[in-house]
Amino acid sequence: MHLLGKKFASQPQRQPAFIEPMECLAVTKLPDGPEWVFEIKFDGYRAIAIKSDGKLNLVSRRRNSFNSQYPLVLKALGDLPDETVIDGEVVALDEAGRPAFNLLQHFRAEASRIHYFVFDLLVYNNRDLTRLPFIERRQILNSVLKFGSPSIKRKPTFSKMACSGSCPRSGDPGKVTNSRRRFWILLCNSGRPILRYVLWTWPPPSRNGSLSKLIHEASNAH
Repeated sequence: MHLLGKKFASQPQRQPAFIEPMECLAVTKLPDGPEWVFEIKFDGYRAIAIKSDGKLNLVSRRRNSFNSQYPLVLKALGDLPDETVIDGEVVALDEAGRPAFNLLQHFRAEASRIHYFVFDLLVYNNRDLTRLPFIERRQILNSVLKFGSPSIKRKPTFSKMACSGSCPRSGDPGKVTNSRRRFWILLCNSGRPILRYVLWTWPPPSRNGSLSKLIHEASNAH
């Protein structure tokens, strides 16, 4: 995080509180451009985790509390630093490790299968990070957030380079409000979302496999 230290310190103060999550824009065609990265669309519930004054809350996109519904996830999030807000998704995994939305409906019986996938850091140490590019927020996230429980996971991302061999760079001025939802979209197959894209600014590590393979795997995971 030392490379981002000055930029982090220059971010405005912000009290940890609910931040309306950005929604995806559904599309039926792959975007063309080197500035996009990819992530698998999980079948889960979007959730904002907020920790302030030692009190932790897990809140749905509609501002409903998830604290009593997912107590094991809430306990696992206890390692979240104070005065911090993160964006993520509550996901149930089946025996094969695939997202299974139906297991979320039986959250009491399947509590041990329910996980929280973190994909963004919005506020840290009372600093508003939402003006930073997404990649820089992810770098800070990976640097400062450490969770001891296997129930808390980081959501992986894929570059187009990893899928098709090309990865120039582009800027992402941030992702906070739904007025910017064109920067976060869903690829739909027969009306069903299978792949999600966000803007990136830095080349992620290369991975094997083609884009068609990634889409095929994403489709089969649902």
